[in-house]
Amino acid sequence: MLALFEATESHPMVPQHNGVAFSVDADTFMAFARSLPCGINNPHGDPLVPTDLVDFDLCWAFDLADPWGNHYELNCYDYDRIKAELVDADDLNVDRKMATRALPRIPQRPTVVEPPSARRRAPMDASTL
Repeated sequence: MLALFEATESHPMVPQHNGVAFSVDADTFMAFARSLPCGINNPHGDPLVPTDLVDFDLCWAFDLADPWGNHYELNCYDYDRIKAELVDADDLNVDRKMATRALPRIPQRPTVVEPPSARRRAPMDASTL
């Protein structure tokens, strides 16, 4: 669930130190990129432009901020399609964050973390207390 509300003097927005990432399909990502600049800023406060695109080697991303300084990332894991149909087609010079050309791209799978209550604990030995 996502809750949105208007900031007021009695309920001001306070910039968060954590960011939120949204993953979208290739068509949505390319439409967003080609709509720039459109009134959205990058984290430095400058208008977000197509060349703000970041190559993470596994995905492409735009880092952006809302008017209150909260950071967001819009990313797409359809790496080859974005490279061919956006980066190469529009001749974009992008920032590369990961220099892992020697490593193969491996599709990312979500990591499942068990809650602490589900983890097994070794039995305690009263003699070591």
